[in-house]
Amino acid sequence: MSNRVPRRQGVIYGPPRPSDEGAGGALIGRVVGLGMVALALAVLAGAVVLVNRPPQATPTRQIGPTATPAPPSPSATPSGQPSASPASPSPAPSASPFVPTVQVGPGFVTFGTQLDRDMTVAAPRASFAPSDRIAWSAYLTEAADATDVIARLYKLDEGAPGGERLLSEGGARPRIKDSDHFTRSGIRPGRDLDGPGIYLVRYLKGETVLAQGYFELSE
Repeated sequence: MSNRVPRRQGVIYGPPRPSDEGAGGALIGRVVGLGMVALALAVLAGAVVLVNRPPQATPTRQIGPTATPAPPSPSATPSGQPSASPASPSPAPSASPFVPTVQVGPGFVTFGTQLDRDMTVAAPRASFAPSDRIAWSAYLTEAADATDVIARLYKLDEGAPGGERLLSEGGARPRIKDSDHFTRSGIRPGRDLDGPGIYLVRYLKGETVLAQGYFELSE
């Protein structure tokens, strides 16, 4: 019979060995601790930045488009000041002096110092001296009997109603029927006119003007 002590199953003999699992757990715990410290430092740094950051204006929420204020009217009167009364309109400047010109054709009276054989003015002109004898030829816009036509002589006068002062009137010459051409000659400025100024000869049938013309008498 043998004297060896039989070995028990599962029992390890010899000095105890350190466990590898204990070392690994300690290392993991150390890493986790360092991570927590780093996280705490990051949170602390963020809080410091937020505390030191200057405050910003809170944006105002707008509903709909922003209305732009209308500029004040140029004619608006500042408050506290009396409004100025509108200036009265100044009188219109006087027109330049009227200067008669020679006009020939239907609706016009043409002036000169003498008539041709065909009873038209020989040398038309619109200005005369007191020593001249004045003649004219009226070319009507339509034919008419002499008995239906009136010839009027006016002088332009600002003080007269309508600016025209009637000097004389009479029937058309020559005394013919159904004509569009009437004449007159032998007007003497010293006898038939009223001094220097501008004169108007007008031929009418009722209220219708058939011909008219202007001439000037100098001093």
